[in-house]
Amino acid sequence: EANSWHYKSLKPSERKLVDDAVEAYGVTPEQLASHYSYRDIVNAAVFQSFEDMAVHTFKREQGGLFE
Repeated sequence: EANSWHYKSLKPSERKLVDDAVEAYGVTPEQLASHYSYRDIVNAAVFQSFEDMAVHTFKREQGGLFE
């Protein structure tokens, strides 16, 4: 399908970016496509990293308010 973000419709160079990103979580795109449990694990890990960044950024921006 044209202009789709689905993995199978991506260009090879775009697939490589996805492959590299999910490899950091120890999974493959095929595993993510076929098992919700893998997606849940990766989603949780990504969400946690966002939470960690937000807390770190908040504390840094406060300029010692909570120190």
